[in-house]
Amino acid sequence: MTGDGGDTALDRQLIERMRQGDGEALDALLKRIETGAHRTVQRSLGKRLRADARPSDLLQDAYLEVVRCAPSFRGETVAEFARWVGQIIVNCARHRHRSLRTDKRSAPSRPSGLRQLLEARPLPVDSPSAPARHNEFLTRYAGAMDRLNPVQRAVVQAVVLDGRAVDEVARELGRSPSAIHSLLARARAVLALRLGDDRPA
Repeated sequence: MTGDGGDTALDRQLIERMRQGDGEALDALLKRIETGAHRTVQRSLGKRLRADARPSDLLQDAYLEVVRCAPSFRGETVAEFARWVGQIIVNCARHRHRSLRTDKRSAPSRPSGLRQLLEARPLPVDSPSAPARHNEFLTRYAGAMDRLNPVQRAVVQAVVLDGRAVDEVARELGRSPSAIHSLLARARAVLALRLGDDRPA
């Protein structure tokens, strides 16, 4: 998997911003390598895994792993970033294959839907600061949603938070279902990067 050509100095700046936790830089990089990422996903699934997981599931797993490992990425070009993401996709597919071989159901390494971020959870009785922390998280979540581009925000709202079918949203927006899945995977990665693990306890 290789990235597109481009200005090397600008690429280095984009990659450095991504390492520092810049969601817009991450989204820009993922968008540039998206075609190659989809090809790697299709090659990595295999017949048995394809029956158990959608390509968008594997892509989302990989993008969330990219978020987790972004600070440790040492490359300087989009081509190096593309190869790195490609290896993460392959590793995620191997993990799913191993889980199938041992007949264990593979639990996702990250929440599969952003709805979980908004679920009301019981607040500890012995923690008077818990409601304030919960409200602070919801404020941060709303801010992170506001910083998505308008199409990503609309897709996350419609599919994840409102529970609408991807095919229906795709028709409404004049895009293919695979494009909606890609938008969701990138949006989830960007939100995960902006919110980190700071979710209400």
